[in-house]
Amino acid sequence: MVTSSGLAFMSEFPPAPERTLDEPTVDPHEVATYLGAHVGTVRRYASNGEIPAFKVGGRWRFFLSDVRAHLTTPKSEGQWNQSNQSRGRTRKR
Repeated sequence: MVTSSGLAFMSEFPPAPERTLDEPTVDPHEVATYLGAHVGTVRRYASNGEIPAFKVGGRWRFFLSDVRAHLTTPKSEGQWNQSNQSRGRTRKR
C-alpha cells in the first residue's frame, strides 16, 4: 500500500519468508518500495554495508528475507552510540 506521500512502509507488506535456495533476488527499486525509501538511499546503504546486498554484473541485488532480518535484528548496545566521525563535530551557532 502506498501512502498519500507516495511512500510505502515496511509494516504494510507481509513478512519476507526465510531465504531458500530458490528465493528470487530483487533490485534496489523493489527494496526501496518495500522500505518506503528512495532508491538512492537503498544503494547508499548497500554500498556502505548497512543492509545486506551483493553485486551481479555491476548491479545491486538483494534477498528481501536478508534485508528484513537485518533490519529487525536488535542492535548491540554499542551500535547506537555516536559515531567516531560525528563525535568531534559541534553545531554552528
